[in-house]
Amino acid sequence: MLIKIDQEKEVLEVREHIPRKNGKGYSEHIISAGKGIYKEYLFKGIHIGYANLLFKNKTKISFTSKAETIKMHFILRGNTLMRSEIQTHSFERYHHNLIYSPKSKTSWEWQANNEIELFEVTMKTDFFLKYASKSEPYISLFLEAIENQIPCRLIHENFTATAEMMIIIKEITNCEREGIYKKMFLEAKIIQLLLLQLEQLCCNKCPIKCQLKNSDTIKMHQVREIILSNIKHPFSLKELAYLVGTNEFTLKKGFKTIFGTTVFGFLQDKKMEKAQNLLAEQELTITQVAELVGYKNATHFTTAFKKKYGTLPSAFKK
Repeated sequence: MLIKIDQEKEVLEVREHIPRKNGKGYSEHIISAGKGIYKEYLFKGIHIGYANLLFKNKTKISFTSKAETIKMHFILRGNTLMRSEIQTHSFERYHHNLIYSPKSKTSWEWQANNEIELFEVTMKTDFFLKYASKSEPYISLFLEAIENQIPCRLIHENFTATAEMMIIIKEITNCEREGIYKKMFLEAKIIQLLLLQLEQLCCNKCPIKCQLKNSDTIKMHQVREIILSNIKHPFSLKELAYLVGTNEFTLKKGFKTIFGTTVFGFLQDKKMEKAQNLLAEQELTITQVAELVGYKNATHFTTAFKKKYGTLPSAFKK
C-alpha cells in the first residue's frame, strides 16, 4: 500500500507501507504529520490500526491500495473527512461504519489543531463475506456494490458506537497475549465487533433510531466517566445532568439508549464489580469494602452483593 502525507498542500512523505512487528507483536509508528502514535497489528487477511494523533496543521493522508478491502472504521475522538474516487463522507466522535474500497485511492483529511483517535479493522472481502447475510436490504445493496467493485459504505448515515463496542475496542488495543493466542483472541474480538455492527443495522438497535444527537451521545459518555470516577460518592441524576449540560429527561433516555441500562443500574453494577475485585485481591473486611463502594450499612451491601452474584461477599474474600 502506498501512503502519501500532505500538510497545507505540501507533500511531507511518500512511501510504500510495510508493517514490521516489534517484540510485542505489533508495529508502532511515529507519524511525520502529527504528534502522537499509530499502532497496527497484521495477520492473515486482517489489519488492525489504532491512532491517537494531534495535527497542528490541516493534514491529508492518501492511500493507494492494490487490493479490494472492507474497513470497519471507528472515530473515538475528533472529526474526519473521507474521500474516495466517487464519494465524500464525514465522521464525528463515536461514529462508525463499514466501508468497501476496491483497488482505488482513498484519503482521510483532518483540520488544524484536531486531536484524532481512531480504530479500524481492514479485512479482505472473503473474510467479511463469510458472515454477511443477503436477507437484509442494506446488506444486499452493500454486497452488490462489492460484487461490482463500486466504492460503498454500509449505510449512508453513520452508526453511533455502543458501550459494548467501545469495550471490545479497548480489549483489542490493550491485548497483551502473544503468538497464536494473540491471533485467536484478536480474530474472535473482530468477529464479535462485526456482529455488533451488523446487528445494530439489521435489528434496528442503532441509537440513531432514537433521535439522539451526536452532542448528546458525547454527554452520555461524559456521564459514564463521571460515574466511574465517583463510585464511592455518586452524584444525583440532577447533578449529573447539570455537570454535562443537559436535562434529566435526556440523561435518562440517552444513557439507556447508549449503555442499555439506567444510570442507577450502571452505578450498581460498577459498585459490585469493584467490590468483587477488592474482596478477591485485598485483605479487607466486608465493612471496609462496603464503605469503599459507597455503602454506609454493611448489611445493605451484603444484600445487594448477593442479589448480583447469588452468593455472600465472604465467598470472594482473599
